[in-house]
Amino acid sequence: MKLQTKFTLGLFLIISSAISLFSFALYYQVKSSVMGNAEKHLREEMDHEFNHVWLHPRDPRGLSRHADVHHKGIFLKVTERVGVVEKAMVFDTFPPWLGMPRDLDRSRYLFTSYEKQREGKYYRLEGATDLKNVQQFLRVLGGMLASGCLLVVGLTGPASYYLAGWGFRPFRRLAEETGRLQASDLSFRFPDGNRTSRDEYVMLVDSFNHLLERLDTAFGDLNLFAAKASHELKTPVAAMMAQIEKLLRRKDLDDDVRVTLGKMLAQGARLSRTTEQLLSLAHIDSRAAYLALPPQDATQILKTLMETYSPIAQQRGHAIELTSEPLRSTETALVGDSDLVATSVSNLVDNALKFAKSKVNLHYRTESNWLVIEVEDDGPGIPEARREEVIAPFTRAADLGNGQKNPGSGLGLAIVKAATVSLKGRLTLGRSKWGGLLARLSLPMVHQT
Repeated sequence: MKLQTKFTLGLFLIISSAISLFSFALYYQVKSSVMGNAEKHLREEMDHEFNHVWLHPRDPRGLSRHADVHHKGIFLKVTERVGVVEKAMVFDTFPPWLGMPRDLDRSRYLFTSYEKQREGKYYRLEGATDLKNVQQFLRVLGGMLASGCLLVVGLTGPASYYLAGWGFRPFRRLAEETGRLQASDLSFRFPDGNRTSRDEYVMLVDSFNHLLERLDTAFGDLNLFAAKASHELKTPVAAMMAQIEKLLRRKDLDDDVRVTLGKMLAQGARLSRTTEQLLSLAHIDSRAAYLALPPQDATQILKTLMETYSPIAQQRGHAIELTSEPLRSTETALVGDSDLVATSVSNLVDNALKFAKSKVNLHYRTESNWLVIEVEDDGPGIPEARREEVIAPFTRAADLGNGQKNPGSGLGLAIVKAATVSLKGRLTLGRSKWGGLLARLSLPMVHQT
């Protein structure tokens, strides 16, 4: 679940609960106030009726029963009391069908009772009034509050989602920009840092920018070290190989010495190749992707590589061919940074010639805005479960348990992977039509403006 959705649900529940509690509290507060005022009004009317009865002409027994009340909306019963005992009923306007005053339906009628003293005598007053108008008012009020509550709660959902989206928009943009970062180019900095307002977002952006600065420095130092180390190794290795070759040209060498020197020369050649690959890998990691170079036609790059590798393949007794699918008349397979493309394909072809039995095929085609280059051979291939592992630096095919001898250093596919990432492309390994390895490069094509 997205953080925006979680925040929306939380905000929706909080606002809905707050509005519901406020509506209920308001309703019961108004109800309590209305019922209190109704009871106060009833008592005032009861006092008025009692005074009205008191002022009426008396009969010899004292107060007279006078049913003609001033206010028709109330019922009143007055009883003379002696201690806790009722002595005589003085006044009663309760209709017989209502029953006893204390047995009234309290959901419809408001009932109250109290005592009054007049001229040394105690009287108990019991009164009731119909709550029809009050209940109608409370029903209208409850309906209005419920409708308003439902309306506000209904609007709270979209409003909460919009507010959450508005609040998280900078963080979403930060996540999108972070996802586009490449290890080959750490010079990018988020533009929203160092603003005057020091809110949480700006603090996070500044932290990311500082992290990128440290990573850029660390990667730069590491690549510089690798490049310098490889360069420093290249010169003495070349000098050592030259001395060995000079010794091998002597005719007075023993056979054992000649064999030993031959092995040393082979190992020196391997060390020289590893050094060159390390230089190439450091060069790829230290350069920015898509340098300001003019786009090159991939067809010409691949034809040049074929001219280079055809003699090598013939010497090894292999057949290598270049095939392609016809391009449209208006289409040209342009790619950026031809050096990286050439480096990638060269390593794949070199790897294929190293393991192939007799066949190597270099094929290219276009798919939408992508150039797809495939190099396949009829060698032993790589098990599917180990194809990701072999891309790691210094992992050789011989280490994967296929029994194939590999004199290489295990840097070829790592170089291809680094160059492909720098070109914003993809490298995938599969099984060729001959059962060997199929290496597929998918590179974005550059459109001329």
